[in-house]
Amino acid sequence: MDLGERILAGLEQHTSGDVLLLGQPVTGPGSDRGMVFQGYTLFPWLTVKKNVMFGLEVNGHGKLDSEREAMQWLQLIGLEKFADVYPHQLSGGMKQRVAIVRALANQPRILLMDEPFGALDTHTKIDMHEVLLRIWEREQQTVLFVTHDLGEALTLADRIILFSARPGMIKDIFDVDFARPRDAGDALLVFNASAAVAHLSLNASLSGNSDCMCRFCPATSWPGCLTSARFSSLPCHSASTTSRKA
Repeated sequence: MDLGERILAGLEQHTSGDVLLLGQPVTGPGSDRGMVFQGYTLFPWLTVKKNVMFGLEVNGHGKLDSEREAMQWLQLIGLEKFADVYPHQLSGGMKQRVAIVRALANQPRILLMDEPFGALDTHTKIDMHEVLLRIWEREQQTVLFVTHDLGEALTLADRIILFSARPGMIKDIFDVDFARPRDAGDALLVFNASAAVAHLSLNASLSGNSDCMCRFCPATSWPGCLTSARFSSLPCHSASTTSRKA
């Protein structure tokens, strides 16, 4: 898991500066931040439905309400027929779909995603892009997404922060002006993203180990994004989470 996202999630302490969400300091994990990891982190002893229900019940929702809401989320990602199966019976893409809605079911203010599709094959990754974009269009959730794949970042993001390899420093920050709603399988979008990758690769002299941190959120939600995050260990993150007025 990326150190910057661990700090934003409240799992690591920053060494200097401030980490604020809606003006309030981040001092530890909280339900206002959801997390989706690269690895498969569903509870193996719980069914798909109960995995989604888990956070709802922990946050005080009754069993019937939690079950009803969990089924609505599973219907959104097309897995309602798998509600009573266990994670080991799912494919990798199906597991990540469940992980995404499990995180979103708690209505976090920001969703942190750490290379969630990195282990998936190309076809499944494109399917997951479509799922994520469809969910995002409905929920309009602020998302901070870490990826090594510039094409993925261009397909999903409104703003991209490009990092160098060690030591991690900002190489570039730019907005993505592709129109929304987006279709991850749209040939024109794929072509434009590919052309943009080639252009950026040429102009930024990208190394094979460069990282991207991208963010996508509705224009009306920009002031609600993380308003300040400055870390001495990762100085480049100060720009990656600065809000922009709509």
